[in-house]
Amino acid sequence: MTNLYFAFLILFVVFGSVLRSGGGALYVLFIVISAVYVCMNIAGGRAGYFSRPPFKILFFFSVFGLFYALLSYVNVLPDAWTTLYRRAAIPQQAIFVLAIPVFVLANYTMFQRILESRFGYRYFYALLVSYAGYRAVTYASGQGFDLFFNTLSNSIFPVYVAIGHIVFVRFRRTTRAAATIVGGLMVPFTSFLQNSLGGIYLAAIGFLGFPRMVLYGLVFSLVGVSILGQWYFDAIWKLSPNTGVRLWMMRAGIDGFIQSYGLGVGFGKESLKTIFPLLGRTFLSPTDTSVNFIMVGNHNALVQLLFRMGLIGFLLFLSFLLKCLPSDVANRGLRNSAFYSYGMIFILLLSNPSIESAAYHVGLAVAIAYVLACKSASIAIKRRGAHL
Repeated sequence: MTNLYFAFLILFVVFGSVLRSGGGALYVLFIVISAVYVCMNIAGGRAGYFSRPPFKILFFFSVFGLFYALLSYVNVLPDAWTTLYRRAAIPQQAIFVLAIPVFVLANYTMFQRILESRFGYRYFYALLVSYAGYRAVTYASGQGFDLFFNTLSNSIFPVYVAIGHIVFVRFRRTTRAAATIVGGLMVPFTSFLQNSLGGIYLAAIGFLGFPRMVLYGLVFSLVGVSILGQWYFDAIWKLSPNTGVRLWMMRAGIDGFIQSYGLGVGFGKESLKTIFPLLGRTFLSPTDTSVNFIMVGNHNALVQLLFRMGLIGFLLFLSFLLKCLPSDVANRGLRNSAFYSYGMIFILLLSNPSIESAAYHVGLAVAIAYVLACKSASIAIKRRGAHL
């Protein structure tokens, strides 16, 4: 079953760019397969999910999210600045409160078995090669072709997990050189800041060898830029309109959180204001009241959580992430790899709609599951001498 599940993950990576145009059939199928895989492991007594603190918090987050979805159906949460309400959009917006836990549990089980397998490294090479399939599909669907990563978008985020594992675990004797070369290649061959940050982060862990300090530097820098950017919005907009738009989205989300008295606005409402001025420009049409507009997410997932689920939902998810910190991974190569994936999670959360977007939150769940599996596999490797 592990091999079959991994095959579905490969399919999701390869065809993720056409996920939306395909009507979400692949996404729904992947949820079903993941749920079956999890239930099989629970029934077999091999999972032990609920004995681990991170999964307990994730369970409470899911229950709280479902409660907020019910409140959204009766529309009793504050509107803040939102003007639109579409009940039909609630399932699409709220599906992540169920999907992320299911994907995390399924991929955690899969990565546990991969990491403890003698030939587990082959799976990571297969995941890396799947990027070529992703590029072929994007080219065939008329989306153009780039040799290297052009964004963290869609379903390719699991490929970054594979890169981190191969560099830090498979090339552990030459990690500094491998991380510098691979990370250096990721910086110039992209037009997106988050990919460049991923390359710099990879090289920094490999070169410096202090993954926790590098992680703290990354997270504090991302948060600091997000906050300070609110005071230098015009300058940032002139330098990078793409970044400027994201800062405005963040400001709108925080405004909505404050206006909702910290409760959040719930689901079924727009995340972006219909009109907002960007140096005299109109970004979105004031007449667009469709469900498609409502599905446009805030490009900062943590702010999106504050906006949707209020302070409680945000703190539950943040607590879950903090419990996933891989500081207790004993194997050095595995620890560096886990820290790389953990840092990439924050890059994804702070720069993209990685919570509500189906293609994003699958990749987010895969990275979280890998980090948690590294924590468990490190103990098993030490006790049983399993192979990486």
